[in-house]
Amino acid sequence: MSSPLASLLVRIQPAGVILFARNIINAQQTHKCSRLQALVREPLFACVDLEGGSVDRFRNVTGPAPSAADVFATRDPGCFAKHGQNHRRTCAALGFNLDFRPRNRPGLLKLRAG
Repeated sequence: MSSPLASLLVRIQPAGVILFARNIINAQQTHKCSRLQALVREPLFACVDLEGGSVDRFRNVTGPAPSAADVFATRDPGCFAKHGQNHRRTCAALGFNLDFRPRNRPGLLKLRAG
């Protein structure tokens, strides 16, 4: 981490950081975010928006993940659960503690009800 970045973090005391696909090079790199915690007083949110499909932040690290719409289109509750569990495990394995992936979207709810 550069000295100017470290100084900025100490000064502004962010509540969290979010990484996007362009920031994620490999699994080892995502764990380096834990070093940021030493620079801030409060517990730090390490965030990602892991949706799958066209919004797949980890594609280059873990391979492609299906979109929530594709998973819901199977109409298989077991597949829904496995998809969520895989997201949770992937986030934890890569050092993230907050995922902004969608829980419910109107189009997906229609699929569920149908």
